[in-house]
Amino acid sequence: MWKKEFLTMLLIFLTTVFASAQTVTKTEFATGEIIEKVEIPNSGKQSFALYLPNNYNVLQKFPVLFCFDPLARGKTAVEHFRVAAEQYGYLVIASNNSQNAMDGTTLSKIILALWNDAHKRFSIDEKRVYVAGFSGGARVAAGFAAYCKGCVFGVIGSGGGFPTGLRVSSQIPFVYFGAVGFDDYNYTEMRNLAKELEKSQRLYRIETFDGRHQWLDETRAKEALAWFEILAMRDGRREKDEKFIEDFFRLQTAQAETFLSEKNYLEAFQTLRRIVSDFSLWRDVSKYESSLKTLQYSAELKNAIEEEDRQFRRQREIVAEIVKLGTTLLYSEERDETLRQIRQIVRVLQKKSEEKTDSAERRIARRSLNHVFAETVEAAVFRYEREGKLEAAAVSLEVATEIYPQAAQVWYDRARIYALQGKKKKAIEMLQKAIDLGIRNIARINAEKSFESLQETKEFQRLLENLKSK
Repeated sequence: MWKKEFLTMLLIFLTTVFASAQTVTKTEFATGEIIEKVEIPNSGKQSFALYLPNNYNVLQKFPVLFCFDPLARGKTAVEHFRVAAEQYGYLVIASNNSQNAMDGTTLSKIILALWNDAHKRFSIDEKRVYVAGFSGGARVAAGFAAYCKGCVFGVIGSGGGFPTGLRVSSQIPFVYFGAVGFDDYNYTEMRNLAKELEKSQRLYRIETFDGRHQWLDETRAKEALAWFEILAMRDGRREKDEKFIEDFFRLQTAQAETFLSEKNYLEAFQTLRRIVSDFSLWRDVSKYESSLKTLQYSAELKNAIEEEDRQFRRQREIVAEIVKLGTTLLYSEERDETLRQIRQIVRVLQKKSEEKTDSAERRIARRSLNHVFAETVEAAVFRYEREGKLEAAAVSLEVATEIYPQAAQVWYDRARIYALQGKKKKAIEMLQKAIDLGIRNIARINAEKSFESLQETKEFQRLLENLKSK
């Protein structure tokens, strides 16, 4: 699907991109602040969030970062890059429309409208165009960069890798910066992607940070743009900055020494590999090349890789067990016993996940819980509900709330599903729980089509009146 629909988009893209480029004579937006919504004319109410660095002006060309969030949260995406964008002088443009579970044709139209409008409004350096995404948005970013063949220099993928159908090879036309939290359920995927990129001999970095399934943190955002700047200098896409190169070189070598002293062999190996790859043109890296070769064939690195693989296998086993149990919730005669078993497994995992000291078991527990939570919520909202399988959707969301009972949006979605099933009492109960946990937008609740069957009930009206008084 990806390849066919993106190639179709490109036929349109290639015939319009040059037409859309024009000399920008003024900027109509404030610099140094996030603008939450910029409407795209004649696009069916499409818009984007925007950040222009303080030094932005129309007399010079600037690098740009296009962002895609899986829930169409443009402002959220921009916020993660604001500090880095200001430091390195990048424009950040994030779609308010692109989101998970869209068909390729719709997604293509969104990307094309975003691209064309940005090129009409802003002074963009075409040699330094980058895209970024989180989770499903990361797959959108990589897919677009692959199929536009040369219009994007670099990709930032946070918490998600390549789309299905995009094969890692030496022909990939972009450099890749990946970021993933230690407790992200997609950690395994990103580690495997690193192995594939290593084999393909493409330029890449995949960094880890202390977090779950989320956008990369501020530190990693800075590292991503700094790395892009280094590569742009090396490729002649921007002027050489000797101080910048020296500062970044020292940062990388210090990180390598720290990882080695901490016996963090996986991260040490990746950092040494980057030093040799990124700085061989400008610095004597023979010392680090020697360390890299020694570590590459060491028992320490082999043992670290085997331990990580063990963690991955255990995570898959736990997730498969919970998901399998979840399917039996559809059968009323087994429901109570199944719920008891799920709760028992979840309680054990939650206890391990809350341990203060980092450990293999804590990481397995956190990744497993996050994986099941995301899988059940996405299955409920993006698959079962759309297919009209409301009971399956209700069951999936029930499992999700067993894992994270404080997730207000999941209780809200449970209320919607119960309302669609005609189970008004349960729907009100779930909606009240969502409100108690923080969903207080009365306009949103009133506008929710799923709640049409509830709107005339006394319970629903009372719930809204109580909400107004808070």
